[in-house]
Amino acid sequence: GGGESGSDSVVVAVRAGRLHFKPPDTFWVDTNARRYVPAVDDTVVGVVLERNASGYKVDVGAPTPAMLPILAFQGASKRNRPALLEGALVYARVVLAHPELEPELSCQAPPGVASKDWVTGESLYGELSGGSVVRVSQGLARQLVDPACAVLEALGDAMPFEVAVGANGAVWLRAGSERATIVAINAVRSSEHLSDAQARAL
Repeated sequence: GGGESGSDSVVVAVRAGRLHFKPPDTFWVDTNARRYVPAVDDTVVGVVLERNASGYKVDVGAPTPAMLPILAFQGASKRNRPALLEGALVYARVVLAHPELEPELSCQAPPGVASKDWVTGESLYGELSGGSVVRVSQGLARQLVDPACAVLEALGDAMPFEVAVGANGAVWLRAGSERATIVAINAVRSSEHLSDAQARAL
């Protein structure tokens, strides 16, 4: 998992945090760091910085911008592909992460996962329209992707909304109105250090 490296029978933590173990042989380190270190298969919310002939430079909060190839969208072709503008928000997954290379993103679903084409506006990954982005700790981001997340369950009971949670600590939310979106963002922000019961009471 993330946060450690090793060889043979020795594993060494490379960042501070809580060590977790999942049998038979998976270790990872949970950290609340604000600086994001990309890892393959992470989902991220990023901002398009610029476009060039081969793709988009995307800010995901990492030390260097990530590259999103121009055809790395579900169902995209040379004649039929998205045209993202500078400042656009994207929900993507990390497909390449190496200390000496720029991270690479994809808006295509991984093998075995069904997703509609980008033109439908209903693909699993792609541009995020409307709504707002809030920055949270990576620890809270991990809580938000838990299917039993108390604050998102409570929000779902109170209002319809959409959410995209990035492992990089960027969370996109869109509700039925600007006011409702602000309420949802404030609830998410406030939930980090609350118990499940307190989060549901927000």
